[in-house]
Amino acid sequence: MMLELLFIGSLIGLFILLKIGPPDKVEYVEQKQKKVEKKELEKVKNIIPEIVEKKEILYSMNVEPIKLYLYSSDTFNTTIIEKLYIKSMVEMYMISEPFHTNFYKILKFIDTNDFWIKRPESNEIIINMKKNRSKTSVYKALITYDIVEIINLMFKNIMNSSSNINKEFCMLSSIIYALSQSSNLENFCVISGAKYTIEECLIDRFYSGYSDNELYLLLPKNSKYYKYIERVYLKATEFSSIYSTNVKLKGFDKNMKKVVHHVEFPKLVKEVPKKKLMSIS
Repeated sequence: MMLELLFIGSLIGLFILLKIGPPDKVEYVEQKQKKVEKKELEKVKNIIPEIVEKKEILYSMNVEPIKLYLYSSDTFNTTIIEKLYIKSMVEMYMISEPFHTNFYKILKFIDTNDFWIKRPESNEIIINMKKNRSKTSVYKALITYDIVEIINLMFKNIMNSSSNINKEFCMLSSIIYALSQSSNLENFCVISGAKYTIEECLIDRFYSGYSDNELYLLLPKNSKYYKYIERVYLKATEFSSIYSTNVKLKGFDKNMKKVVHHVEFPKLVKEVPKKKLMSIS
């Protein structure tokens, strides 16, 4: 009985196969060819990009001048200082307070006075200038750097730095660092104790609006950017010009050890002008 059922099933299967027939061989080959061609096309597209002809595209730009509240740059006497201020405020957009006002005040202080930094390897030469029989003027000649040029070179490095630094803090600290190297600032502050440094004095006089902690960190020695500032300063001295500077000395004695420096007290900014609304195109 079982064998009969299997025989009948086989006959039915054979009948269906004969009726329907096997798949069309030509159709099967065509479908396979299409798939291969599609893959080849995708492969070619991935290797050789489609060449697109260039087209001129015109963008409409906003040519309206922007307006900023700035201190008048006409108040500066030195062109380099004026350019530093404009670049910081307009190009770098460092107009936030209290940086803006503090930056202006310290730049104005440098602009108003003639500060210089003694070149470390410079030998000092004492010059006696006899005006008449009773009066003798004494000068000290030495090779110096111009502090304006030093600060300008330092700022170029800081402004163009791609490092993740707080440029405002770095610039304020770098000015204090450079000023502290100036020989004709040594009598600027009445130092009551050894701990009260020239840097602390400058911070107290020119920087305000920051918290005590921020002022503490603005001191170069406390700044997390100290190594960076020191490196930028040394690089600036390397590329800075050198000048011959004459320093007038007061008092004269045959024993030259008793000659005392005469340092003119630096001029302070009497009054900070008000900001004006400037149109910058």
